[in-house]
Amino acid sequence: MIKKQFVLFIIIFQVFSFQLFSKKISLKDKYIRWLNVVSYIISPIEKDVFLQLKTDIERDTFIRLFWKQRDPIPATPENEFKEELIKRFNYANKYFRYGSTKPGWKTDRGRIYIILGPPMERNEINDKGVYPMEIWEYFGKKLKGLPSSFRVVFYKKGGVGDFKLYNPSGDGPESLLVRWAGDIDIGNYYQMYKKLYDINPVIAEASLTLIPGEKSYDYKPSLDSSILIEKILNYQKKLVRTSYARNFLKYKGIVNVRADMNYIEVYYQAELLRNNELKINFLNIAIQPKIISVDYSDVKKMYFVNYKLTVCLKKPEEEKIILQYTKNYPYYFSKNELQTKIQQGIVILDKFPIPRGKFEVSVLLQNTVNGEFGYFSKIVSMEKNSLNNGIVGPFYPLKILKDDRTKYYPFAINGYRLFISPKNNFGFEDRVKLFFCINKIRDIDSVRLKLKTTKTYGNKKIAEYRINYFHDSLKTKCILKEIGNLSPGKYEAILEVHKGGELFLSKTSFMISLYPKGSKPVFLSSSVHYEKRYIYYYYLAKELSNMGDYENSYKYYEKAMAMGASQSNFIIDYSHLLLKYGKYEKLIKIVNYLKNDKKNQFNYYALLGKAYFFLKNYKKSVNILEKAVNLFDSDYSVWNCLGLSYLKIGKIDKSKEALKASLILNPKQKDIKKILEKIH
Repeated sequence: MIKKQFVLFIIIFQVFSFQLFSKKISLKDKYIRWLNVVSYIISPIEKDVFLQLKTDIERDTFIRLFWKQRDPIPATPENEFKEELIKRFNYANKYFRYGSTKPGWKTDRGRIYIILGPPMERNEINDKGVYPMEIWEYFGKKLKGLPSSFRVVFYKKGGVGDFKLYNPSGDGPESLLVRWAGDIDIGNYYQMYKKLYDINPVIAEASLTLIPGEKSYDYKPSLDSSILIEKILNYQKKLVRTSYARNFLKYKGIVNVRADMNYIEVYYQAELLRNNELKINFLNIAIQPKIISVDYSDVKKMYFVNYKLTVCLKKPEEEKIILQYTKNYPYYFSKNELQTKIQQGIVILDKFPIPRGKFEVSVLLQNTVNGEFGYFSKIVSMEKNSLNNGIVGPFYPLKILKDDRTKYYPFAINGYRLFISPKNNFGFEDRVKLFFCINKIRDIDSVRLKLKTTKTYGNKKIAEYRINYFHDSLKTKCILKEIGNLSPGKYEAILEVHKGGELFLSKTSFMISLYPKGSKPVFLSSSVHYEKRYIYYYYLAKELSNMGDYENSYKYYEKAMAMGASQSNFIIDYSHLLLKYGKYEKLIKIVNYLKNDKKNQFNYYALLGKAYFFLKNYKKSVNILEKAVNLFDSDYSVWNCLGLSYLKIGKIDKSKEALKASLILNPKQKDIKKILEKIH
């Protein structure tokens, strides 16, 4: 056999059948069929996510989202792409199975037909001297990343079996020629081309290139054709941003999965800001959905949306949740306001305290009206002196209010309340507000604000402002600068603080659109009344407790308690911290707040009984924990303390019963098993 002298790579064409995995994954037939239908358009990420789903409702919801990402006209009830793909799949199965041992959709022709659809022209060739062939002609003007016109060639290798996809550089012209068709030197590309040309000029050109009009070097097969084949085979897989799939897998455990969930994109901004009065660092969030759906309330006779914001903070290296909470943001508006409000948009503002460390924050926004959801994730690092060396901003608030000091709001800085739109998009007639602060940087020489266009628009500096700056090192200095008459484009604002030989920098960007005025969205903001500021210390205490920092957690629980925190959930969480921290006498005092709380009698007796158990007052522990298990008998830790208390006061049989009850609830307790073995 003569070896080929010039081959860049060979595309191995193999169709993956998800049916091979059906035994391992145990999918229903309808899901196996769906995976077959989408096998040539589903990305590896989407496939991997789908195969990790546990329930049918999760799979059904994912399938709906999958098609939603590919719906060319979302406003219509039909999904034209879905209907067309199923039509192609059925056609391939019906017409390309003949002469093949595979189902039609698994053949090479079936794959190309499903990916690209029917060709503009289909030529079947059965000329003498070449093996049976088909040449499909396509126009690629509407196909992103593909030539304006191209062809796909299939041939029967050796004249038998199914039609195989032809790759000019991988298979070579010699694979099309019947070997007895004349005296040909297989290594001579010109001879092979001439022979094919004499048989059929169309075949000769297609043997070298799949791109009409492309010139071949020395009659050698085109390498660009191999690249084209790779683009075709992966074309549909690259048309959709697959982040929705990863995030669906990530967030399905946080929210209830609904069959009508719709993924939407969001604009977002997350900023670390310090409240010097509370001495707490906050992560401030602005999130804006790109699409708004509304419903009508027959009770209020108004249109409305209801956004549910879920925030999850965790340690990225441990996948351990440090804090998770949910808030609702309803908004009502009249029929006259409907169009304007939808066009202008809605921005949700929120904030929460964050301790020192490196965290991943995940924010999920759901419109409960119709199941729309969007999200973002970001790694944030809150270390000592990490707030950008004392520079805050520049921000581009649409509105600034003087803080009334009766409530705490997101994006509140040094007595000012900023209304931040994460789009940072303005009209060319707007005056852009640039707001920034400098916090406790001593001996400043100068402050400069530079404005320039980005690289996309030539990276040209268009303005520089020297800021008059008189600084009291004990206070934060905030400055507002308004700039107008900017041409459409993307801009970068650079704040420079010069101190001796040091230069402190902060950069942010904004857009000037082609419209005269930018949007003025509705702002839905969380707030905490001054008298309830203990909530922030409570959040910090929970975060630190979940991180295992019991000492600092205890300090913040004490601060919250001193400010009046006494809600049941606060008392329960604080009591659990005291139990972990070993402050049992303190726990007995704190848990007393639950004594008359009818809804939390189990927690009262369980926590109080455990405190006495660790204080070795076993008789009192038994009396209290018996009341706990009578109220709720499915907490194995309570059964453990009760069983061990029985053991300490010599009630062996009751001890066995309690410890056995614990093992029924949690059979993996090796220490409890050993204790039971010893007392048998």
